[in-house]
Amino acid sequence: MTWTNPLLIFIAFGIILFAWRQLTTKSLSPSRNRLIKLLDKSEKMVSKYEGGYSGEYLSAQEFHKDLKAAILDYKNGDENKLDLFYVWFAPTCQWDDFVGKEGESIANEIFEIVNKLKKK
Repeated sequence: MTWTNPLLIFIAFGIILFAWRQLTTKSLSPSRNRLIKLLDKSEKMVSKYEGGYSGEYLSAQEFHKDLKAAILDYKNGDENKLDLFYVWFAPTCQWDDFVGKEGESIANEIFEIVNKLKKK
């Protein structure tokens, strides 16, 4: 057996890719505390924006006000706010409309955690 065999190269590449994915996965079990930290960070980020339009929100300021209230409610135990976060941070929804590319990675992480928490 030599490394010139395409099947062996393919298997080795697959093993390396699998190991890399396991090492770089943010969290196998979503954490409520991690979500709260990310939501707090997102609230600070969106507070810097003005104007715009997205669905029911006529400005980033209106969205910020509701996001801030929803985060506070979630911190106080209102698990129903996960439904709002799921919609707000979904790709091409409110967060993307107001914050755009700058907040893409935080939105993706929030959406992933919320999605996992909703399935619990």
